[in-house]
Amino acid sequence: MNLNSWHNTELAPEERAQLLLREMTLDEKMAQINCVFPFDKTYRDMDWISAQTPFGIGEVSTLEMRRLETLEAAASWQRTVQRVVMENSPHHIPAIFHMEGLCGPFIQEAVSLPSGIARGAGFHPELEEEIGAVVEGYYAANNARTLAQKAGVEMPIAQAAYEVLYEGRDVHAVITDLMQRAKRSEMDESYL
Repeated sequence: MNLNSWHNTELAPEERAQLLLREMTLDEKMAQINCVFPFDKTYRDMDWISAQTPFGIGEVSTLEMRRLETLEAAASWQRTVQRVVMENSPHHIPAIFHMEGLCGPFIQEAVSLPSGIARGAGFHPELEEEIGAVVEGYYAANNARTLAQKAGVEMPIAQAAYEVLYEGRDVHAVITDLMQRAKRSEMDESYL
């Protein structure tokens, strides 16, 4: 590998960006500051999206993802569009996906938080971090429970968090159940 190539991960990000920009054509650079908006029937037409992104594209609007009925269908659509965009980009630059609208994202089965514009009006960094932690914890509880079940591992706290968040169980009842569990070793003897 050429040590002066933007592929060289040992270079500083700023230096890599400058090297990449030197290699890019004007058409590629212009594509990076533009957006494609697959709307109505065009959002499922990958040939149309490809024709709109001959040098890649900087951003893709995801407003039409609201028509997709599941989160998996939305993720599949986004992966397919990203593949088309990166194949068209001579340097295989991925696009940023975003959703217009003041209501925030609207994707079936997804959590919808207040819009960035509304949240930005009362800028509160600590609150933003708290919102992120809550959202992360919500999904982590489900994932931890699922992994524990698949692995056949008993994780009573993960199970309790799942029951509160996803089944609506009373927090006090769940804590009482946890505190009344019989004491036992946390280590399986097979590991000793």
